[in-house]
Amino acid sequence: MKNHLKLLGIIFTLLWLMPLASPISVTNQNHSVAFTSAATDTNRVEWKTNRFPNPGFELWSDDTSPNDLGSDFTREHYSYYNTNPLYVNEGTRSFVIQARADNPVDYSEALLRRSSWSSWSNPTNLTLKFDWFVDALPSAVDNNYLRMQVRFAAPGQRNLFYYFESQNTGLGNDTFNCYFEVSAPLQSWNTFNRNLTEDYFEAFGSYPTYQFYTFEFQLRSYTNAYCRAYFDDLWLVNGTTFIGGSISNGNFETNGIWQTNLNSDQGLVSKSTTRLEGDYSLNATATSNGNVSYARLQIYDNIRASSLNPDQLTLKWRIDELVSPSENTYAYIRATCMNGSDEGEFYLTYGLFFIGDSAPYETYGGQDLRATGFNVTDQWHSFETSFWDEIASVASPEFIILEDIQIEVYSRDPGARITILFDDASLTTAALCDMGYEDQGQVGDEIWTWNLWDNPAPNYTVTDNAHSGSRAARLALENGEYFYGEQYPNLHQLNENTDLWLDLFWRIEDWSADAGNFLYIAVYFDEKSIAYIFANNSAVPSEDGFDEYILVSGYNTQGVWNNLQRNLYDDYESAFGVAPDTYVYDITLFGETDAAGNLEVLFDDVYLYNDPAPEISGISFTPTIVNTGVNVSAQVYDPSLATVKLVYQVDGAAWMDISMVDTGNGYNGTIPGQAVGTSVLFYVEATDAFGQTSQITPIGYEVTEGYVPPPPNLLPLLIAVGVGGAAVIVILVYVLYIKPKQSGK
Repeated sequence: MKNHLKLLGIIFTLLWLMPLASPISVTNQNHSVAFTSAATDTNRVEWKTNRFPNPGFELWSDDTSPNDLGSDFTREHYSYYNTNPLYVNEGTRSFVIQARADNPVDYSEALLRRSSWSSWSNPTNLTLKFDWFVDALPSAVDNNYLRMQVRFAAPGQRNLFYYFESQNTGLGNDTFNCYFEVSAPLQSWNTFNRNLTEDYFEAFGSYPTYQFYTFEFQLRSYTNAYCRAYFDDLWLVNGTTFIGGSISNGNFETNGIWQTNLNSDQGLVSKSTTRLEGDYSLNATATSNGNVSYARLQIYDNIRASSLNPDQLTLKWRIDELVSPSENTYAYIRATCMNGSDEGEFYLTYGLFFIGDSAPYETYGGQDLRATGFNVTDQWHSFETSFWDEIASVASPEFIILEDIQIEVYSRDPGARITILFDDASLTTAALCDMGYEDQGQVGDEIWTWNLWDNPAPNYTVTDNAHSGSRAARLALENGEYFYGEQYPNLHQLNENTDLWLDLFWRIEDWSADAGNFLYIAVYFDEKSIAYIFANNSAVPSEDGFDEYILVSGYNTQGVWNNLQRNLYDDYESAFGVAPDTYVYDITLFGETDAAGNLEVLFDDVYLYNDPAPEISGISFTPTIVNTGVNVSAQVYDPSLATVKLVYQVDGAAWMDISMVDTGNGYNGTIPGQAVGTSVLFYVEATDAFGQTSQITPIGYEVTEGYVPPPPNLLPLLIAVGVGGAAVIVILVYVLYIKPKQSGK
């Protein structure tokens, strides 16, 4: 019987405890992010920036020179041996140079010079004689010209310039240069015969003690009309003949000896009003009459990319004109990257246009790819790629350094012409490539962040003594060592519309506090600079090149992680007394120690970022009963937060607002009590010091007579009743069935 009673007791206990083990209903609530001096919330801020210089191609110094971009294109000029007897003075050949500039902003120049020289020291009675014929030279005053330059060198250089049927009224003689004008009829043969030694004496008042070095003919055109000149029967004599007649091909009857610049036809980089955005796009055109013609664009930026900081290039482009293309007509985009693992270069070439199955241009063993829209004319395409992703798909680098991007449009056959337009470019990576150092190498490895155009410094290395994550940077200097590093955030705008912050963690691990020890980060704006000083034990040296400095909170403190979080707009305005309308173009890290000093400092979570509009979360409000104010609370974060408002509307009337109060644990505001049945809408609005505003979606409620508790949870009661009933049944079974049966035994 005892066993039966024990069993019944256990069953009864379990049944009675069932309500306590039933599921508990939990109300789901929003929680605000706790913003303290922790690592930068990279999900919130804009720590990546467009590193493409002049991204919309809107800024030009003239019609063919885009700002902040390297550009180059061929000009139309030719140099060759002439056999037309009309333009030969003696023998069967003369030499011709001609030039024409399709764009008056950029001149075209044809040259003729000796390919090598045997210079004379202290030349006496040095004479030069040749025949010349100017066929065409329009606008020859302060514009197009034909001239000869004679150089005397070592030491220094002095020059004699002879202008043939042309002049520049803005030039004047000085200690190093003298100008002569030579006049003769156009379109006829004339003879130049001058004693260069005597001309030197006339120019500089003494006979040459320098070496005679070289001479060359220069035909320059600034117009779209041809300039052309011929030369024949040239003699250079200094006691003995150096050049003359058949000697050194002075009569131009045989090949060799003479050197010219490469014959080329007109290429062009220019601004175009056929665009997708802004006022201009960039036009790259190559037009060939049978010679080389190209237009090139270069971006040199040394950008670091990795798995944690992948780059993204977006560029709109369009084949706008295509005339008689051949296999010598093509266009491409090429990226040159340094592979962080293999310490070599890696090339990515994206074809925009060519004819045939294989690329006619050099790929240098790198990837040969095709851009979206390849060979499609008369429509805009979007070229998008990540150079990091492309390389990581075929190699295993730790990171890459994007050294340059080149765009080339090329043509080399008679009558061929290709025009491609480019617009709306973006190349996004981190504004500063330090970040959390989690994409760097192993502990002790040199860090690639500063001076990416050069080798990393051996005293700037990876450490595992980090503020967050598993890696940080360690700068260690001693005994007169110094560190100088630069990063270029690519003209980061700073004005009343930009909420720009420099944010990093730093820790002085060890230092001797010598007078010669010094550590700072300097931010360079257009014409101004501010240094943030971490360590200094003497007067701040003025020769370091910054205009103002700030001793940051915690400077000179050892063994403590400090957070430098500075709004660059506020610091600029405080330092110089004016609101900035400028840009950040350079950030420098500098540290040094004296002859017997040492300095060890750690850096982590280094960012330059734009802070967005305020973040609002954790909205809650009190019960909405008659004539009782409704308290609304919210969590709001922004490092430059200016105002937080509670905006409400009663029964569809005009919106009203009140300021919310910072309680230290959020912002509170109270909507006045309303009558029963009143409908209320409200939202929270926050604005920072730069006018960036955010607000939540409006929330509505209706005022009731009083607090009505929620319907009771009857489940525990029902379970209790059920358990009690089960207990009664168990007892009855025992009394009526089990016990009599036992008694019968």
